Amino acid sequence: MSSLLESGKYSDFTIKCGSKQWKVHRAIICPQSKFFETLCDSDFKEAKSAEINLSDEAPSDIQAMLEFLYTGQYSIAPLELPEEDFGETNSIKETLGTSSQTADNSGDDGNGEGSESESNELGQRSVNDHGEPTTTPLSQLMSGDMLRERLHIVMYALGDKFMIEKLKTEAAQTFKEGLPDEWTSDQWCLVIDIDQKTASTDQVLRAPIIELWLQNGIELLKTEEFRENIAKFPDMELQFLRKHATDLSSTISALGKTVEAQAGTIDSHSGIVGALSNRRDNLKKSLKQLAVAVNGLDGCRHCDNQFYGLLEEKTVFADDNVIYTLRCRGCRTKHPLV
Repeated sequence: MSSLLESGKYSDFTIKCGSKQWKVHRAIICPQSKFFETLCDSDFKEAKSAEINLSDEAPSDIQAMLEFLYTGQYSIAPLELPEEDFGETNSIKETLGTSSQTADNSGDDGNGEGSESESNELGQRSVNDHGEPTTTPLSQLMSGDMLRERLHIVMYALGDKFMIEKLKTEAAQTFKEGLPDEWTSDQWCLVIDIDQKTASTDQVLRAPIIELWLQNGIELLKTEEFRENIAKFPDMELQFLRKHATDLSSTISALGKTVEAQAGTIDSHSGIVGALSNRRDNLKKSLKQLAVAVNGLDGCRHCDNQFYGLLEEKTVFADDNVIYTLRCRGCRTKHPLV
């Protein structure tokens, strides 16, 4: 159905945004969007004129939203922002309380004329030969991965605003899958976007961020930068600290059980060592008794011949005392020893 969106053939509704407009089909957008369904079924002027202006949104975002309604997916293409929109990007620095070095636009360039451009650490503001603001691809302001994640947040917010549940689900899932394995400071822009574009009670996008923090919570809390920045978002900070405390409690409890188990193992081993020690002592005692008995025999008590004994083990009792029998090699008469 993407061809219908591109051509606008058989359309019965128009969506405008800035200088762009799309000829769309109510039969396609209304079943998927409660917002458009309610609007088109109402007596509002937009329903009567079959036209709505969504100039509060970025045209590229509306394009992606409509693409999803027609195809079930949305693509992310590099966007171009007017340089005057740098204020939103710079607000990231302001929100986090970090410095941004901006050149003085009124500074003298040596010829008594103002500089034609002013730069900062996030990008460069300039004008063309006609004095018009230039445009800079958003991809030049941040990494491609971060750009995609921020646009998933935008798509989720649009899905929420225009009541497109499938779009919310898709955006949330791709956002979660796109998060890195560990937290880095350049990801604070995601927290700012989530905070600004979604309700504070909406945890769908906040939860995976908090889980990312929890993976290395102890180390993150050691850094002043993390503590200062997370304090800017008290609701998320509270949730993080609660879960972090719960995780620590569970870890401590698990360690306690491990210590108890190890202590039990040590006690068990101590018992085994004690039993072996007792057996050793009893064997030594038996051997001493044997030596005394053997040394005291000069001849056989039956045949009176010179005694050449044959030692035989009789049995071993539970207390590890060993009973031996000594036989005369000549007449085989038994000579009890113990």
